[in-house]
Amino acid sequence: MGLPDPRLGTVPVAAVELQHGETQPPTPDTLIAWLRERLVAYQVPVEVKIVGGLPRINIVHDSVVTPWEQKGLVMRTLVERIKDREMVLVDGVKILHEDGWALVLPDPEEPITHIWAEAGSEAEARSLSQEYARRIRQMLR
Repeated sequence: MGLPDPRLGTVPVAAVELQHGETQPPTPDTLIAWLRERLVAYQVPVEVKIVGGLPRINIVHDSVVTPWEQKGLVMRTLVERIKDREMVLVDGVKILHEDGWALVLPDPEEPITHIWAEAGSEAEARSLSQEYARRIRQMLR
């Protein structure tokens, strides 16, 4: 999180969620002092907000064994077959869905293609990841 700043553009703000059962949070000044010892100056928040909860992130990972000589073919074929979806072609192929995304990324050191997916729930993210793993396996047949 950040706040607009006329000199720096944006300055950091920390959102802190209390742990289950915790009733007395540390003071903002205590948290900022603790962070000053661990972060470079520009990363230290100017403000701390205690929040009731933070959004949960549901990311899952799959991988598909992909022979070296077929990695390029897999990535090109994937782009061709999903041309009707919005994509980001930086660091692999990121396919945007209404409630999440899938990132297909060839491993630079192993004969593997990684699939990362994020969605509103872990089950939805797993489904998205498995869908692209299945597509890649079909391409490799």
